[in-house]
Amino acid sequence: MDATISLRSPCVAVCRIGLRSGYCLGCGRTREEITAWPTMSEQERDHILPQLAKRLQRMKPTFGNTIRRLLFD
Repeated sequence: MDATISLRSPCVAVCRIGLRSGYCLGCGRTREEITAWPTMSEQERDHILPQLAKRLQRMKPTFGNTIRRLLFD
């Protein structure tokens, strides 16, 4: 009998941590969240999952933001 455990994961195999945000550019999780994910309870994961789309949206580059970063950072 095969006893595999299925973990719901937001990973999309684009594993790069943003230097400014500290969030993965693919899934929106922090390094700590990525590392702890397999041992988190369902409640902990359910708390994090709704935050990911908001994090990714905040990191989404826009033309104006890119110009500001190039000129002022």
